[in-house]
Amino acid sequence: MKALLAALFLAAGLLCPCADAQQDDAARKKFLVTKALAEQGETLAQSSLGFCYLDGEGVAKDYAKAVKWFRKAAEQGDALGQISLGLRYYKGEGVAKDFAEAYAWWNLASVVEKEAAKNRDIVEKVMSPQQVADAQKRTKELRAMIKANAKAKAGK
Repeated sequence: MKALLAALFLAAGLLCPCADAQQDDAARKKFLVTKALAEQGETLAQSSLGFCYLDGEGVAKDYAKAVKWFRKAAEQGDALGQISLGLRYYKGEGVAKDFAEAYAWWNLASVVEKEAAKNRDIVEKVMSPQQVADAQKRTKELRAMIKANAKAKAGK
C-alpha cells in the first residue's frame, strides 16, 4: 500500500510540473506574438501586452511596462488602453497616483465605454473643483494629441 501511495504521489508530482511547463510555454508564446504585433503599432496588441505585464502572463509582472503599453494604445485612441491607463493612475500602479490623470483618460474612453464614465464619475467625487477643471483641460489636450497621432499615422 505504501508503495502504491508513493507511486501516486510521485506521478502527481511529475505531472504537475509538466502541465505548468506547458501552460508557461503557451503563455510565453502568446506574449512573444503579442509583443511583435504591439511593436508594429497594433493597438489591440498593445493593450493586450499591457495586460501580459500587468498579470505576469508569459513574462514577469511589471507595472511600469504595463503602463508603457497601455499608454501607447491609449494615445492612439484605444478605449481599452485608456481605461486601463486610467486605472493605473487611479491605483498608482506603475505611475504615481493621480486622480486628475485617471479622470482625463476615463473621460476620453467614456465616449465609447459606459464603464469608463462610471469610473470617471466615482473619481470626480473625491476631487476638488480645481482638480476637475484641470482634468477636463487635460482631456482636451489628450484628445488633440490623439487626433494629431491619427492624422500622422494616416499620412504614412
